[in-house]
Amino acid sequence: MAGGTTSLHNMIKNLGAFVFSGTTGMLLSFLTGVYLARTLGASPYGQISFAIAITTYFYFVADFGINMYGTTKVSSNKESLMETIGTIYPLKLAMATAGFIVLCVISFLFIGGENRIIVLLYGASVFPMALAFDWVFQSAEKMQYPGLAKILYTGSMFVLVVLFVHSPEQLLLVPIFQFLGIAASTILMICIFSRQYHLPKFKFKVEEWKNIILSSLPYGVTGSLTMLVWYAPFIVLQYSDGSEAVGYFTAADQIISSLIAVFGWYFYCIYPVFVKNNNDANAVQNYSTRFVIGIITPMCVGGILLAKQIMVFVYGAEYLPAVDLLVLLMVSLWFLILNQIYIFGMFSIGKQKVTTRIFAIQCVGTMILCALLIPAFSAVGAAIAAIGCEVIALPLFHLEFRKTIRIDYLGNLVKAGVASLFMVVAIVVLQTFVIDNMISSIAIGGIVFLAAAVCVKLITKEDISKIMHRGTST
Repeated sequence: MAGGTTSLHNMIKNLGAFVFSGTTGMLLSFLTGVYLARTLGASPYGQISFAIAITTYFYFVADFGINMYGTTKVSSNKESLMETIGTIYPLKLAMATAGFIVLCVISFLFIGGENRIIVLLYGASVFPMALAFDWVFQSAEKMQYPGLAKILYTGSMFVLVVLFVHSPEQLLLVPIFQFLGIAASTILMICIFSRQYHLPKFKFKVEEWKNIILSSLPYGVTGSLTMLVWYAPFIVLQYSDGSEAVGYFTAADQIISSLIAVFGWYFYCIYPVFVKNNNDANAVQNYSTRFVIGIITPMCVGGILLAKQIMVFVYGAEYLPAVDLLVLLMVSLWFLILNQIYIFGMFSIGKQKVTTRIFAIQCVGTMILCALLIPAFSAVGAAIAAIGCEVIALPLFHLEFRKTIRIDYLGNLVKAGVASLFMVVAIVVLQTFVIDNMISSIAIGGIVFLAAAVCVKLITKEDISKIMHRGTST
């Protein structure tokens, strides 16, 4: 009993640290992006986004699922911590070096002018990222330290950008500040780890690297395909229509990314414990489905309705060309979150290989849609491609998942749709006859939706209790 209480206490403590650091980090990153978009303008902001899209693939090469492998190994055998660290980090540094060399070659062959310099400066961050100790503390159930490091990185980045970046001419400072922020957060984690344990000796066990890479492959391939699906539109759009189009697309996409992070808290922090504490997989998935659909549906409907006000409020009138993009990306977000319900469900029942195959199909579909739609419709085509890639995957996930678990998708969607309809009516009436204000619309719309959701039984006391207790008995 005492062990269970301690485990629950640690889980709540780690959850609190994760949510706090995640919220703070997300807010600081969002504010940094907004500041850069307003200060630099759409075209330079697009240059930054293009560089991030390119280099993110190479950041992932330094990981490629290896962090997940390390976390899993240490979680199953705490005594292997120092040995695992000593073996993994030389491998990660080797992969980071190889990735950066490939990035340099690609930059000199296919990227010209100032964009090449920006890409290489962003690419340099792969080295401090490779040394990050976040997965180590996650394995030790001490999430407060990665959280602190994340706040240090995002906070220092925000302060440096606001203090020193005031015009497009100072664009090159942004990737330099990112490198410094990531390096500072990595050094902080290493110092904390060395005080609590001791720094392990690196062991260049090349014969073990092959086994580690093979064990990490399912997570690495899935993550790589996810990156490709997410960032391909930015790259194709840059070569098709230039940096300004990328800047407008990024402005809308940054809002979507922040909303995705909200659901990340559930899927990465609450959901795994929910699965662990409840043996009834059907119950877990149905509760999660109702909970997630009950949040994402009004969020997307409200975002579509208030898209113009949101863009002007966040970025200013200069980014009005991105309003239609935000509307389309809200639709994409809705399908994306529906897919996440299936993805995490399939991982929880051991269907990683099937999930990877569907990701591969989605990846191919995304590239085809980007190649066809972006040259014809520019940023709007990129947004439509984002919808298309999620729509492609949804029926495939559904057909595979229902072989094992059946989810009441239709019933929950109807209930969420009805409650959202009441919300829309309330917002339209409010803006037409009382006050046309975004904050008021969000507040009143949210209240009306919650009331309607309770009435149609989309939200029940039982659902809330199950989610709050992560599937444990109350």
